[in-house]
Amino acid sequence: MRIGLAAGGGYDLYTRVIARHIGNHIPGNPTVIAENLPGGGGAVLAADSYNRGAKDGTEISIFPGGLFLQRVLGQSDLSFDVSGWEFVGAPGISEYVCETQDRSGIKDWNQLIGPNARQGAMGAIPGLGEAATAIVKDTTHANLKIVSGYAGTAPIRLAMEQGEVDGQCANDWSSLLASSLEDLTSGKQLIVLQLISQKKQGVPQGDAPTVYELLTNDEDRAVMKVGVEDPGIYARPYVVPPGVPPERLAALRQAFDETMRDPAFLADAQTANLDVGPKTGQELAGLITDMQTMSSTVKARLKQYYNVP
Repeated sequence: MRIGLAAGGGYDLYTRVIARHIGNHIPGNPTVIAENLPGGGGAVLAADSYNRGAKDGTEISIFPGGLFLQRVLGQSDLSFDVSGWEFVGAPGISEYVCETQDRSGIKDWNQLIGPNARQGAMGAIPGLGEAATAIVKDTTHANLKIVSGYAGTAPIRLAMEQGEVDGQCANDWSSLLASSLEDLTSGKQLIVLQLISQKKQGVPQGDAPTVYELLTNDEDRAVMKVGVEDPGIYARPYVVPPGVPPERLAALRQAFDETMRDPAFLADAQTANLDVGPKTGQELAGLITDMQTMSSTVKARLKQYYNVP
């Protein structure tokens, strides 16, 4: 199982827990190894998997699903296509937030808006991380400085602790609960904006406002939904490259679905504070198909945010 982002983040944590259990549900009970291949916000692994990945079902890859959106928008330097992938499943959806470090002094999104707003430096992962932060900046008119190039949420978290940046947008609740529950509970890390339609319930700081409370026109809302919220639903796709035989794909999908119901896996996930709300491979494939039907107006704006010519 290959991970397109750095160790320590949500993608890494989910995969390592899944890797401990999924082999028990694959015919032959193979040993499963998790390894990281970070770079380009997951684009390095996506290209490697699509063009050189094993076609016998022995390699499963995970990288941010927002890369599929970037490819549909026409980002030509992504060395893979949207067609041909086979989706195994996803352990849950990503519900993105903007967070800050308490040392930054930013405790309320309103501190970043208006003529007397202070500037907030936000770390970002290339791809969805950069674009989501830019969309939030533009649609809420916040005074943000985007600091990009980080390999994952864990390096950004370290940069926040060291004072290099004030926070980040496009981290997700499940990653935060897994990696930073103590900091959220103590107030060391602060959720200042939720990039979802409905506020989270039963989690620390779930009372932070949603971005939709700040948006004033329908086009901005559509851009936020298609460009940030919806990609969260297909954010954590486990995939195999084109050419994997149907029977092997079916076995992997069945193994993944069984793992998501496995009491031992669920206990492991709970211990690691991982939120499990799986999507099947068929569901993911349908979401990617639907994403390609966005309006031309929304597509034109998203191309700007993703720096697609």
